[in-house]
Amino acid sequence: MRERVVVAGVVLMAVLLTGCGHVLEIVGKPEVTAVRPRITGIDLGGIGIAFDVDVRNPYPLAIRSPRLRYGLEIEGAELLSSSEDSVVRLPANGIGTITLPVRLGYAKVWSTVRKLADAKQAAYKLHGSVSVNAMGREYELPVSHAGTFPILRPPKFSNFRVAMSNVSLRSARVTVHADVVNPNVFALGIKDVGYELALGSVSVGNLVASTVDRIEADARGRVTLTGEVSATSALLRLIRGTKLGAPKLAPSGTIETPYGPVKLEK
Repeated sequence: MRERVVVAGVVLMAVLLTGCGHVLEIVGKPEVTAVRPRITGIDLGGIGIAFDVDVRNPYPLAIRSPRLRYGLEIEGAELLSSSEDSVVRLPANGIGTITLPVRLGYAKVWSTVRKLADAKQAAYKLHGSVSVNAMGREYELPVSHAGTFPILRPPKFSNFRVAMSNVSLRSARVTVHADVVNPNVFALGIKDVGYELALGSVSVGNLVASTVDRIEADARGRVTLTGEVSATSALLRLIRGTKLGAPKLAPSGTIETPYGPVKLEK
């Protein structure tokens, strides 16, 4: 605290003796020192990103209400642009942080850059400026940051293997093995995923699922489902040796991502 008082006194004395222009040469100008992106949320419809912009204020007085102008490019195409006033005060002789929250809807991303419809992630570039008024002057501080963001995809199921046992006129036991693939650039937790199974038009009830709890990025796991068929018409077909149809698996519940749980859409 004492050091700040001393600095303030020196600057004010310099103002009186040499004028504002020379003071700017002594203490320097405000500057953007860092841009730090962080993912604030993700779901199957889009992703939230907050950009924390650190601004250094070298002056002995706080800077009020800096204005942020920005644009965001996706794979070189402009996705959005805006400007807004911030309520942040940049502290005297210190660094303040202006947070810019952005929501990127996947549908808009895909319509802007069609090649991203099947992509796992996309490259972006944030550009713009922070406008501050300090020591009687207006400064436009350039802001720039490039990076990538993930596009969340639900797990995919394939290679179904169906086995029937204990077939009678009352019921039949069904066991289905399937591969589950994580198509994302991050690990998925699937322990809280439930499943609805149908064999052709026949629903399989009393399902019990056995799966790995976590699938690494772009990796493959295994899911085993056991259930029961009780429909009389379906049981008669099984007794006669007729297959019920191709398995259809519909996951439900939630998947775990590094950015929080995501509810699967039916």
